[in-house]
Amino acid sequence: MTAISSNSNIVHMNHIRQIRDRLGVSQAALAKALGIVQGSISNYESGAGLPSPQVAALLIKHAATLGVSITFDDIYGPSPLVTRTEIESVARTPPITASAP
Repeated sequence: MTAISSNSNIVHMNHIRQIRDRLGVSQAALAKALGIVQGSISNYESGAGLPSPQVAALLIKHAATLGVSITFDDIYGPSPLVTRTEIESVARTPPITASAP
């Protein structure tokens, strides 16, 4: 697992806020469209957290419905540690569910 410094979070919060501004929606409207709570959007924008690859994929799809093209790099910024292909692969992976013994 890669640690993210607080300086990196500042960059990420700007990405999420900039994307939301490009979409022209409120935190509440974006949260509703993504099926998450507004507090999550606030956390992303303040740098207190990052969207999961699954939420990022939903954001990309929602932006497309509004006629705005965004990528994983737009959300996370380019990373020398994780490639866009790796992030997209995780986003396509179904969630792990508990199975009965």
